[in-house]
Amino acid sequence: RRCGAGLASLPSSLSMRTHLRSLSSRARAPAGALRKLNASGSISELLAVHRAGGSDFDSVAVGAMWTRLRRLARREPAWVRSPRAAAALRPVCDQTRVMLSGLCARTVANMLHALATMRLVRGGPW
Repeated sequence: RRCGAGLASLPSSLSMRTHLRSLSSRARAPAGALRKLNASGSISELLAVHRAGGSDFDSVAVGAMWTRLRRLARREPAWVRSPRAAAALRPVCDQTRVMLSGLCARTVANMLHALATMRLVRGGPW
């Protein structure tokens, strides 16, 4: 499945704006979620954003979460290797697992790239 799949099949008379308005607010990330994810300065802050609104994340927000986690892990390698990492990442991994069949290819690639870069390939919730 492609990110944004379905937009190409819209009737030409239906504008992108109309299509986006027709999506339920539940199908999209909450307002400001992406901004908050990208503004997170630490893994702890990023996980706090997920705890606060992660249940409403869409495919794009889940991909952004994994991408930001990968970038922050470069700054905090000791956190990633710590025993608390598995427990702290379990909610993110569980949500991703539940959403996996509906995630677009880009989001899955971002998630796998993040896991590989952080060397989280065995054990833990991943």
